[in-house]
Amino acid sequence: MGNKLRKFELIEPVMAPDARAARRAVAAPLFPKETMAADWNAVLQAILTAWRARVWVLVSKGYIPLTQRWVAANCLPATFLTATATTAGNKNWFCNYRDVCPWCYMRWVSGVYRAAAEVTGRTEGGRALRMMRTVHLSYGAGPAGLTAALDTLQREARMALRANQAGPDAPGAAVGGVWSVMVDPAVVRKDGKATTKGTPFWRLRARALLVVPGDRMVGTLRGWDPPQVLGAPGSEEFTEVLAGHFRYPAGLVRGNPSRAAECLQVRKEYPGYLAGTVGRLRGAATAGG
Repeated sequence: MGNKLRKFELIEPVMAPDARAARRAVAAPLFPKETMAADWNAVLQAILTAWRARVWVLVSKGYIPLTQRWVAANCLPATFLTATATTAGNKNWFCNYRDVCPWCYMRWVSGVYRAAAEVTGRTEGGRALRMMRTVHLSYGAGPAGLTAALDTLQREARMALRANQAGPDAPGAAVGGVWSVMVDPAVVRKDGKATTKGTPFWRLRARALLVVPGDRMVGTLRGWDPPQVLGAPGSEEFTEVLAGHFRYPAGLVRGNPSRAAECLQVRKEYPGYLAGTVGRLRGAATAGG
């Protein structure tokens, strides 16, 4: 590693609502104790350490090219103002491995937050609502099974959005939103809850975040959680729910390296699939937008 690794020192965390949501979306699943204590310097250094350890694994597995290893390891932290004390140069690198890099993932969540807030704020009486479904795919299913499950979840997420898009003027119809299909190489305890030790499995989550005029939604799919009406953009409730809705798949950094690499390879080959999202729906909510 040597002096090619940059040393990032915390000045202060960015406190804009989108930055807070993005920071918690990554920090809470990776380092819950530090996040609850709001020890952001500890979070910054812990993410740096965990991500850099995973970079070398992903390089050895061929997911990150050898020529990009230093760019990925020195990816500029997001949602923090930092000073750099290093001899590795002054470039502000973004590695753009958004499907696994915690910093690039934070940047993506910040963009989603701003998009959802903009659409919600431009729709009279608009509120962001969410639906969620979690599916457990057993350890025995290899890449083929994972791809098939992704196909199913992607199709269901599309159906959820289309069912709520009868038109901008229809009561209860969605006028905008974001949807996602996420994969996490996780493990499960005997009581069925995810943990860092135990029997590994694939954890898949399909989620749709919709903007609906008023507080009513139509067309909710069977098997999805009931819709939830959120507070106004910028509120603590809105920030917390966005952070929980787009939680970083922690298994990509903390889980079994081989399974994380396998998961990422499936993502790489899966048409149109990106970590955290497989599309954004109608960014301009109103006819005039």
